[in-house]
Parts: sequence; structure tokens; C-alpha cells
Amino acid sequence: MLPNKLTDFFDKPAWINRTLFYATIFVTIALIFIIIFGIFNLIFPNFIFPNNAIDYDNERYLLSALVQSLAATIALVITLSLVAVQLAAQSYSARVIDVYKRNPDMWILLCIYIFTIFYGLGLTKIIGLGILGNYMEGAIFVAYFMGFFAFLCLVPYVWNIIELIKPSHLMNLLAMDITKENVLKAVNNDTKTSPEVPIIDVINIALERSDPFTVRDGLEAITNSVKNVFQNEHFKEEEEKLFSKYILSQLKLIGLQAVSRKNDVSAKNTVKNICSIFIKTSKMKKEHTHFIATSCIGEIGIEASKQELYVTTTIVAKLFGIIGVYSIENSFTDITRLVIKDLAEIAINGDKITKSEVTEAMGKMGIKSMEMKIQNPIIRNNVKTIIDTLYEIGILEEDIWTASKISEYLEEIGTKSIIRKSNDIQQVTLDVLLEMGNHYAENELEINIWVVKEALQKIGLVAIESENKEATKMVIEVLGEIGITAAKMKLPWEPEVEGKRIKSTSSSISRRELEKLSNKSKENKWEDITSLIESKIQEIEKTRNNNGN
Repeated sequence: MLPNKLTDFFDKPAWINRTLFYATIFVTIALIFIIIFGIFNLIFPNFIFPNNAIDYDNERYLLSALVQSLAATIALVITLSLVAVQLAAQSYSARVIDVYKRNPDMWILLCIYIFTIFYGLGLTKIIGLGILGNYMEGAIFVAYFMGFFAFLCLVPYVWNIIELIKPSHLMNLLAMDITKENVLKAVNNDTKTSPEVPIIDVINIALERSDPFTVRDGLEAITNSVKNVFQNEHFKEEEEKLFSKYILSQLKLIGLQAVSRKNDVSAKNTVKNICSIFIKTSKMKKEHTHFIATSCIGEIGIEASKQELYVTTTIVAKLFGIIGVYSIENSFTDITRLVIKDLAEIAINGDKITKSEVTEAMGKMGIKSMEMKIQNPIIRNNVKTIIDTLYEIGILEEDIWTASKISEYLEEIGTKSIIRKSNDIQQVTLDVLLEMGNHYAENELEINIWVVKEALQKIGLVAIESENKEATKMVIEVLGEIGITAAKMKLPWEPEVEGKRIKSTSSSISRRELEKLSNKSKENKWEDITSLIESKIQEIEKTRNNNGN
């Protein structure tokens, strides 16, 4: 753990961190040299530095060569560094130059080289004059040591420059400027450049080049910085609203640009990053941030559905299912209403998979709403909207899986409405099931009718167990209407699956379900209900016989 912490500390591009890093290298090399010469003295105890030498020609030549090498090296390093800066500016944005300009490594390396070069020049000037006396050999040794240290410092410096060329590392450095203070200054126009703009420039260029990996790195850099700000900073209500609206709107624009370029992968990644901010702030109960994030995700999802980017729309529908349930649990009614509205619009243009995800999301939200304070008129209106949306999907997508899932969710909503004595929800649910059943009958979709009837039967059984006669009568009426419509269409009472009949013991559609409800009603001695059921069965049979079915 300690080495990792030290690495993280030294890698931070701050002056104190990088200065301590190079100081650590210096001390380490000095200790190594001391240990090596200590061992050398143990092996050769009579060895000493000749401190009375008269001729320093060799040392003078070595120092001169060292100084020239250092000067040539630093010139080459600076040239290559400026070329790297130029390439980065051309590839990404001119704004990334600030990263290189603020990079402490280059300035620290320059200082090391300047000191070593001028130290060597000064030493060359006074060598052999006896100015330092017995300390001359030590001073020459320091020059050699500093030269070695200067050359060794090139290794981490070059490594750092190569890392800076990588988009991910570059954008992580740029994202360090995304702080609460800097963003709020940008909102209030107190600064010339917004902290996220350089990263967005890089992302936009990556979108033009169809480079989803760079887009992903840029989005993650912004998102991670924003999450850190929320975690470590305290916001007043108005500050939170301004900060969230500004940052999330920028992310939304990236998502919309990706959609306009039909870049499904980048649009999907944008949505995921916005949702990541939503999840990070969920424990903090930042409702303003949640609402803005939901709005941004919805706008991207709706536009993606219009552009037929079905990967993004499917992800949005799936995420909205999670966000919707969360908002219901926390009584965030505005967010719930927005999720329902956007899901309904996404479903209109979505493909079959998207519609199935919308069905799942809507169904779970409807069930969760029925478990909350259903007396709240806002919650009841939301549930009604959910039921209407499920009906629209059921009519648009007539496959058996969709019909089955929708009927299943409507059944659970309907049964909970009876238990919770929510008559208006109960009425809407049964009306929708009736409309779906009649639609399937008119389009000769026998198996779809079957799943609708099963849902109605279960709702009816719950109504009888709850001793709710009115609800039971409504279910019977709906089953009767569907059966009559099916009889008018001369539908066979045996549903057909891949050319094979699924046989039943009943003689017409809805009869089996009505008979089960009749048997259950007899246990309660509800003679009026059993009489109503018998009349409905007779009416269905009469219609069936009149139509020659």
C-alpha cells in the first residue's frame, strides 16, 4: 500500500510533488555513490583521492566534455519537447499548451542542467589554481556526480513527456482544473476560459475523426473530476444548481453531437457518464443535480431514437428504469414525471428491443408507485400515464413477448389497485386491458388475447378474495366484451402456435376464465355475480353461434 501511495504522490503534477521526486532521486544516487566508495575503501584501505596533484589536464578535459555534452543534450531535449507540444496542439487543441507550460518537470530539469553546466564551467576556470586546495578533488567529484544525476533525470522526464502525449493522461491533467470555484467563475463569466473547454475541444476533434476511445477518455476525465468535486466540496442550493446545469449541459452537448454524427458508441458513453454522476450524488440527495442529469439523458435518448441509434436508446431506457424507481422511492415527483414523459417519447421511435426495455422500466415504475402513497394525486396521475404508455406499446408491438410482459405488469398494477382501494387506477387498468384484448381480437391474435385473459382472471380472483363486488363485476364485463369481440371475428377458441393448436376444455374465448371466476364466486355465495357470469357466457356463445364459428 505504501509504495502505491508514494507513487501517487510523486506522480501528481505539482511543483512540490515533482521537486521531492527529483530530490529523492538525488539522495538515492548520493547514497549509492557513498556506499560504493565506502566498499571501495574497505577493499583498498590505502586508497585516497590525490589531493596534491599538480597537473589537472585530464580533469579539465573531462569537465569540458561533460559541460558540452550537457549543453548539447539539454538543447536537444528542449527542441524535442517543443516539437511534442506542437504536435499535441495540432492534434488536439492549442489550449493543451498550458499543460506543458505548467509541467514542473521541464523547468526542474532545466534548472538541474543550468546549475550543472555553470558549475562545471566555473570549476574548469579555477581548476589547477589551488583556490580550493585540498577540496579540489571533492569538487571535481561533485561535478561528475551532478553530470550523472542530470543524465539520469532524462529518464523520468522523457517518460513524463511520452505520457503527456497520450490523450487519456493529458485530459486527466486538464480535468484537474475542474473545481467548484473555477466552474462557478465560468458560470458568472469571471474567467476567460472555462476549465472543461480544453477537454471538450479534444473530444470534438475526436468525434470528427471517429475516435470513440479518445471521446471515452475525455468523458471519464470530466466525470471523475465532477464526482470528486461533489464528494469533497460543500454546495449551497443555488451553487449546486448552477454547477450541475453548467457541467451536465456540456456533457449533453457532446452526446447530442455524437448522435448527430450517428456515433452510437460515443453517445452511449456520454449517457453512461451522466448517469454515473447521478449515481454518485444519489446518496447526497441532490435533487437539482438528479433532475438536470435525468433531463440531459432524456434529451440524448429521444434524439438517438429519432436517429435510430438503438444501442443508445436501449441503454437510456434501461437506465431510466433504475432512475425512475429511485425517484419514486425518494418521492422526487418531478424526476418521475420527466422519466415517464421521456420514456413514452423514446418508445414511439424505438425498435423492438428499445420498446421491451421501456416496457420493463414502465412496469417496474408502475408497480413501485402502487407501493407508495397512492393517495397522492401526482403519483396516481403518473401511474395512469404509465398504464397508457404500456397500452400504446402493446398496440404498436403485437408480438407475444411484449403482450405477455405488458399484461403481466398491468395485472400486478390492477391487483394492487384493488388491494389499495384505488378505484381510478383500477378503472384505467381494466379499460386498457379491454382495449388491448379487443385490438388483438380484431387483428386475430389469439395467443395475445390469451395472456390478456389470464391477467384479467388473476385480477378478478384478487377482487373476489378482497370481497370487492364492484371490481369483480368490472372484470367480468371486460372478459365478456373481449369474448364477444372474438366471437364476432369468428376466432377459433384454440390458440395456434406455429401451426399447432393449443387445446382447451372451454368452447369459446373468455369462457374458461369466466367459469373460474364463477366457481370462486360461488364459494362466497355471490349469486348475483354467478348470474352475471352465466349471462355473459350465454351472450358469448350466442354471438359465436350466430357467426357460424
